[in-house]
Amino acid sequence: MRPGAACGYAMFSMFGACWFADPQVLLPLIADRLNPGGVLVFSQPPAIPGAYGPQGMYKGGFAGPAMFTYRYSYTPERWEGWCQAAGFANAQAAVLDAPKPGYIGTLLVRAEKA
Repeated sequence: MRPGAACGYAMFSMFGACWFADPQVLLPLIADRLNPGGVLVFSQPPAIPGAYGPQGMYKGGFAGPAMFTYRYSYTPERWEGWCQAAGFANAQAAVLDAPKPGYIGTLLVRAEKA
Protein backbone atom coordinates (compact mmCIF):
# COMPACT_ATOMS: atom_id res chain seq x y z
CA MET A 1 0.00 0.00 0.00
CA ARG A 2 1.36 3.44 -0.82
CA PRO A 3 1.83 5.96 2.03
CA GLY A 4 -1.26 8.03 2.68
CA ALA A 5 -3.57 5.64 0.82
CA ALA A 6 -7.06 5.05 2.16
CA CYS A 7 -6.90 1.84 4.13
CA GLY A 8 -9.95 1.17 6.14
CA TYR A 9 -13.61 1.19 6.88
CA ALA A 10 -13.43 1.65 10.64
CA MET A 11 -11.12 3.11 13.27
CA PHE A 12 -11.76 2.76 16.98
CA SER A 13 -10.02 4.35 19.95
CA MET A 14 -11.02 3.62 23.52
CA PHE A 15 -9.41 6.09 25.96
CA GLY A 16 -6.49 6.27 23.52
CA ALA A 17 -5.05 8.37 20.70
CA CYS A 18 -8.06 10.66 20.31
CA TRP A 19 -7.68 11.71 23.92
CA PHE A 20 -3.92 12.27 23.83
CA ALA A 21 -3.37 13.83 20.39
CA ASP A 22 -4.26 17.28 19.11
CA PRO A 23 -7.60 16.78 17.30
CA GLN A 24 -6.72 19.41 14.68
CA VAL A 25 -3.76 17.21 13.70
CA LEU A 26 -5.04 13.68 14.35
CA LEU A 27 -8.60 13.82 12.99
CA PRO A 28 -7.60 14.95 9.45
CA LEU A 29 -4.96 12.19 9.36
CA ILE A 30 -7.59 9.60 10.27
CA ALA A 31 -10.07 11.01 7.73
CA ASP A 32 -7.43 10.89 4.99
CA ARG A 33 -6.87 7.18 5.60
CA LEU A 34 -10.47 6.03 5.87
CA ASN A 35 -12.37 4.96 2.78
CA PRO A 36 -15.55 6.89 1.94
CA GLY A 37 -18.26 5.69 4.30
CA GLY A 38 -15.64 4.57 6.83
CA VAL A 39 -16.40 5.24 10.47
CA LEU A 40 -14.35 6.66 13.33
CA VAL A 41 -15.57 5.83 16.84
CA PHE A 42 -13.81 6.87 20.02
CA SER A 43 -14.48 7.14 23.71
CA GLN A 44 -12.80 8.90 26.60
CA PRO A 45 -13.74 10.58 29.86
CA PRO A 46 -15.87 13.68 29.37
CA ALA A 47 -14.35 17.09 29.92
CA ILE A 48 -14.55 18.58 33.37
CA PRO A 49 -17.06 21.46 33.02
CA GLY A 50 -15.15 24.65 32.30
CA ALA A 51 -11.82 22.85 31.74
CA TYR A 52 -11.55 22.58 27.97
CA GLY A 53 -8.66 22.22 25.55
CA PRO A 54 -5.24 20.63 26.01
CA GLN A 55 -4.42 19.85 29.63
CA GLY A 56 -1.13 18.65 31.05
CA MET A 57 -1.06 15.60 33.27
CA TYR A 58 1.59 13.41 34.89
CA LYS A 59 1.78 9.74 33.98
CA GLY A 60 2.64 6.89 36.29
CA GLY A 61 1.68 8.48 39.60
CA PHE A 62 4.28 10.08 41.80
CA ALA A 63 6.88 7.30 41.71
CA GLY A 64 9.87 7.39 39.38
CA PRO A 65 10.92 10.04 36.90
CA ALA A 66 8.46 12.77 36.00
CA MET A 67 6.75 12.06 32.71
CA PHE A 68 4.03 14.24 31.31
CA THR A 69 1.57 14.20 28.47
CA TYR A 70 -1.34 16.27 27.27
CA ARG A 71 -4.92 15.19 27.01
CA TYR A 72 -7.53 17.00 24.94
CA SER A 73 -10.90 17.61 26.56
CA TYR A 74 -13.80 19.32 24.83
CA THR A 75 -17.58 19.43 24.92
CA PRO A 76 -19.48 16.98 22.69
CA GLU A 77 -20.43 19.88 20.42
CA ARG A 78 -16.78 20.85 20.01
CA TRP A 79 -15.80 17.26 19.13
CA GLU A 80 -18.54 17.24 16.47
CA GLY A 81 -17.09 20.47 15.06
CA TRP A 82 -13.52 19.09 15.00
CA CYS A 83 -14.76 15.98 13.18
CA GLN A 84 -16.70 17.97 10.59
CA ALA A 85 -13.73 20.29 10.02
CA ALA A 86 -11.55 17.21 9.40
CA GLY A 87 -13.86 15.93 6.65
CA PHE A 88 -16.25 13.70 8.53
CA ALA A 89 -20.02 13.84 8.07
CA ASN A 90 -22.74 12.81 10.46
CA ALA A 91 -20.55 13.43 13.51
CA GLN A 92 -22.39 12.62 16.73
CA ALA A 93 -20.94 13.10 20.20
CA ALA A 94 -22.60 12.61 23.56
CA VAL A 95 -21.75 11.95 27.18
CA LEU A 96 -23.24 8.67 28.35
CA ASP A 97 -24.12 8.50 32.03
CA ALA A 98 -22.24 6.02 34.20
CA PRO A 99 -24.21 2.98 35.37
CA LYS A 100 -24.00 4.26 38.97
CA PRO A 101 -25.23 7.75 39.82
CA GLY A 102 -22.42 10.09 40.81
CA TYR A 103 -19.75 8.25 38.80
CA ILE A 104 -18.00 9.69 35.74
CA GLY A 105 -19.67 8.93 32.42
CA THR A 106 -18.07 8.39 29.03
CA LEU A 107 -17.81 10.68 26.02
CA LEU A 108 -18.67 8.67 22.90
CA VAL A 109 -18.03 10.09 19.41
CA ARG A 110 -19.00 8.56 16.06
CA ALA A 111 -18.21 10.18 12.72
CA GLU A 112 -18.54 8.89 9.16
CA LYS A 113 -16.11 9.76 6.36
CA ALA A 114 -17.89 11.84 3.72
